[in-house]
Amino acid sequence: MNSSTSLPELLERLAERLTYVLLSFRQGVANKVAHVQPMAMVFMALWGRVGRAQARIVRFLVRLQAGTLPPVRVRTEAQKAQRREREVRREHGPAHDLAWVRETAIMELNLARGSTETLLAEPEVQALLATQPRLARMVRGLCRLLDMDVVVPGYTPPKRKSVFVAAVVRVSSLGFREYVDGRVEAPPGLVFAR
Repeated sequence: MNSSTSLPELLERLAERLTYVLLSFRQGVANKVAHVQPMAMVFMALWGRVGRAQARIVRFLVRLQAGTLPPVRVRTEAQKAQRREREVRREHGPAHDLAWVRETAIMELNLARGSTETLLAEPEVQALLATQPRLARMVRGLCRLLDMDVVVPGYTPPKRKSVFVAAVVRVSSLGFREYVDGRVEAPPGLVFAR
């Protein structure tokens, strides 16, 4: 860590800047989707998730600064498996799928990503994340939330699923598609009665 920046100053600055970035992101997305009625419920899920992530990180930094962090809990293998299962179940739904944010508020998402990447790339913050694995784990959650590829100690970005698109040989006048592998698909929205 740089000798010019003390730990309390660094923790205060980190909490302040992360709070500013995440609140700006929430407000920016809110302004974009306020007039789109179907997005209201989806946005509320994202609003809550970003707010909880920000509150957890700031609470951790305040407790770290005050020296009141509880000791690290050692979990058994059964507890670790239950936690992984819970996290996998939790990682489904609108608050975890940012496709709609990319379509409606890409500028706000990019602003939040850029500011957060700049903040996390600072050497002092990297050193803090290396010494505090619990904080690094929270920041990795934030990286997943903002769909960022950031160098956080112990973080490996999730692998993108490759999508294979079969070539279409021909399309009939009714919209049926015939593919190279012999499949024939009805046009979207066409339902056959039984």
